[in-house]
Amino acid sequence: MPQGHPNTGNTKVCTRCRIEKPLADFRAYPRNNTIQVRARCRICDPAARRERYNKYVRPEGDFQIIEGSKRCPICTQTKPSIEFYTIFSRGKFSLLPACKICSSERSKEYVRRNPAAKREANKRGWLKHSYGLSQRQYDTMVSLQNGRCSICSNTLTKSHIDHCHTTGKVRGILCPHCNLGIGHFLDNTRLLDSAITYLESF
Repeated sequence: MPQGHPNTGNTKVCTRCRIEKPLADFRAYPRNNTIQVRARCRICDPAARRERYNKYVRPEGDFQIIEGSKRCPICTQTKPSIEFYTIFSRGKFSLLPACKICSSERSKEYVRRNPAAKREANKRGWLKHSYGLSQRQYDTMVSLQNGRCSICSNTLTKSHIDHCHTTGKVRGILCPHCNLGIGHFLDNTRLLDSAITYLESF
């Protein structure tokens, strides 16, 4: 297992500001079973990341129009550049190799041949878009719950991601019954206590 922050009594020169600082002023990260420190200090690293993002991020507005023509390597036809999808990568606009028709057909063929991979990709996209979770984070949550619902402890044959509808924070993984149950009670603990009192009265 990686050990703690390496050589915290030593110093290092930041590659951005060129100032010699204690190693504690550099973020540490695990690599090859050891702990390394970043080349830039804690102050310079976020600024450098922002600069890189601003340099390579796609500018606002419509895609740049690229004049001319291009040969598609799939259908071998030479077509106007407008027949190719435009992408923004590494600070510049460029055309995808295949034309729009061939790109579309290739995507459809991939889905036909790999339906399971497509479903997994859709699931990963849904997790990230809806809850801000990666597949690994989701799997870790299920593993920490031993594959069981956080409320009833039944095995999760189907799982629902429980989250706070006010803050959006993910709270845990529940079975469909429990997730719908607390949803119908509007996440209101007073109503849940009242329901318990009601059931215990019989």
